[in-house]
Formats: sequence, structure tokens, C-alpha cells
Amino acid sequence: MTSTSTSSIGAAPEDAAPPAPRHVGQPAWRPSRVRQLARAAMSAALPRRMFMVRGPKATPGICLTFDDGPHPQHTPRLLDVLREVKVPATFFVIGKHAERYPEIVRRIAAEGHVIGHHTYSHTRASEMKNSELLQEVRRTDRVLSEITGKGSRLFRPPWGKLRAGQFCRLWSAGYGVMLWSADPKDCNCKAVGPVREWFERKPLLAGDVVLFHDDQPYAAEVLPELVGDARRRGLEFVLPGRWISIRSCAASTVGRD
Repeated sequence: MTSTSTSSIGAAPEDAAPPAPRHVGQPAWRPSRVRQLARAAMSAALPRRMFMVRGPKATPGICLTFDDGPHPQHTPRLLDVLREVKVPATFFVIGKHAERYPEIVRRIAAEGHVIGHHTYSHTRASEMKNSELLQEVRRTDRVLSEITGKGSRLFRPPWGKLRAGQFCRLWSAGYGVMLWSADPKDCNCKAVGPVREWFERKPLLAGDVVLFHDDQPYAAEVLPELVGDARRRGLEFVLPGRWISIRSCAASTVGRD
């Protein structure tokens, strides 16, 4: 990644497309303190329709998000679980996977979930020119429009990183960027145990935006107990639109990784 005016601001990592597990055996990536502070400053200064890391702590909402799908096995199973526990979610889909599995994308939309962009090819933003990134987002937008009848203005960059110029290009084109505040790193796991243990150490908090991956099986396994625990503590599950009109604040915007 480059520095100074082209430095990237983001969150925790993800990797390439399904169906194979990713990041297994690789060292965990952690955001730098500088990047975390930059995220906090942007969250405090910008409206959530432009940049969101978390929702307001004053409301009881939690937003579940899923990256890197749709996956032919894991996404339908996840949708079954979400329907069983009556929880809405946000899916950041990869354009080429949406093209391959349009029936799953249609089901996501039909069951009341939100669909966002995760680029067409899941290429690192650092490897693309600003114009190339915007082309990928617009290409995915066209794919979603053809499948569901409408596009999306919500974008999450692969690995959660963008350069300043890429933020500006996206905002100028009317896209908002949504990152996350809680990352159990399910994409690094070989079994569901470490995901459960992460939430035991770091229970969900009001305003959390949780990062899962629906090209992995683990979210579907932990969701029933996770949802039950959150509801017993008075929390609820919401879509990002609930928070768009609520002013951001500076407190507690650094993520929990």
C-alpha cells in the first residue's frame, strides 16, 4: 500500500472467491493504529450515508453483514437460518458470483435482506486505478439491476481498504461505504469453535456492524445462539438504513477485531 495522500483506510481482511476456505494457515492481519484512528475520525466527521463503521450506541440495534457470496451451498443454508431466527441482514456480493448464482441473489432480495456491492472480481483496491474500481462497482450494479430489478448504493471494499481518491470517486458517484466494527475472522477458521469463542470473549454491543462471510459455513452454525444471547440482553437486529439518518459521533468507532 502507498502512503501519505494515497494511504488506505480500512478494516480487517478478506480473501478471494468461494468455494474453497481462505486465509487458512496465514497470519492474522490487524489494522494499524493509524488506520483505526483515521476510521474513527471519518466516522465522526461524515454522515453514515457516506461512511459507516458502526451504528449509534444509543440504540439497541446490531447489523449483521456477509461478504464474498453468493455461495451455492453456504448462502442458502444461511438464508434458511436467518429466516428461522427472523433476522434481516446485509449481503455484500461479488459481481461475478451474482452472475453465476442469480437465483440466490433473487432469494436474498425476496426475503427482505439488503444487497450491497463487493466489487465484481474481488480485486484489492490497491491494485486498481480509481477509475477501474468505479468501473467494477458499476458493473456489479448493472448485474444486480438485471437480477433484482434495482441496483445498490451500498459498497464494501475487499479487505476493507480504499485510497482517499477512491473514496472520493465512490462518493461523487453516489455510493456509500460501509465497513464493520466486529470481526470474528470466520474466513480464517477451520472449524466453528474459534468463531464461538470470539463472541464469548467479545459479546455483541449496541451499534455493532458484524462481519461474516457467506462463502464459509460458520455463520449459519453460530447465529441461533448469537441471536438468542443478543435478544436476551435487549438488543435487536436491523438493516443499515435504520441508522442512515442518525448523526454519527466520535465515540467508540474503532473496531473490535
